[in-house]
Amino acid sequence: MIMGFRRSDVKSRVDIHYSIIGTNVNETSVMTMEVGEGSKTAVYTHSEPTTTTVKVTFTIYTDKGPISESHEVTFPKHCGDLRRDPHITTFDGRRYTYNGLCWHTLVVDCTDEAPRFEVLGKFEPRDPIDREVRTRTTDVTVIIGGQVIEMDASNNVKVNGRTAPPTVELVEEDMTVAVDTTRGGYTFININDIITFTWNGGEHAFNAAFDGDNQVRLCGLLGNADGDATNDLIMRNGRITKDVVEFGNSWRVDKLRCD
Repeated sequence: MIMGFRRSDVKSRVDIHYSIIGTNVNETSVMTMEVGEGSKTAVYTHSEPTTTTVKVTFTIYTDKGPISESHEVTFPKHCGDLRRDPHITTFDGRRYTYNGLCWHTLVVDCTDEAPRFEVLGKFEPRDPIDREVRTRTTDVTVIIGGQVIEMDASNNVKVNGRTAPPTVELVEEDMTVAVDTTRGGYTFININDIITFTWNGGEHAFNAAFDGDNQVRLCGLLGNADGDATNDLIMRNGRITKDVVEFGNSWRVDKLRCD
């Protein structure tokens, strides 16, 4: 879950205290919003493969006193993500680390032979090659039919080769794709209100939230979102492996070259 805080009247530095409370969830934290920043984003990753409603309460302390609000938020049924070097959590909550190189399929629609959408991630070394290689995601490309959305580590976003406006809506056959780059360093891509992809290049962080639509079957490095974490390591050829490296390598996209 990604929470955005926006205020147009911040004239001095303020602290935002927020809490997330629900079944098996009790998180409390604080953020600081500087003058002129206008918005702040908090990320909470929920990896349980069930729909959960939580109560989100936040208090902003200003020079005029505290301002509090409370909202109910429903998590999608399945959330998966990649972070840092890269630590991966599948849609069904399985965690593993895979230090692959070059382009890999993060998520792909496996419902039919021709996928309606696919998300590719580029893994590059974060340390010199002369020691054990640790990688991180530096670029993400989302392909929906003939539409291509490219995002890099500097949070530059291109749609079909051109710099994207702050928000844009694309239509591809029976799919509506909304792209939003206005939320404080995060890019959001929503397809038919079924699946949402989020990218923050500065944090090398990718998130996918899937509502569990039974008409869509997923696969890739984030697994298959079937509610069973024990079968998440399904390789491109359809076989299940226990070897994370074998699994990750099977989702490498060899046709794409890396510098």
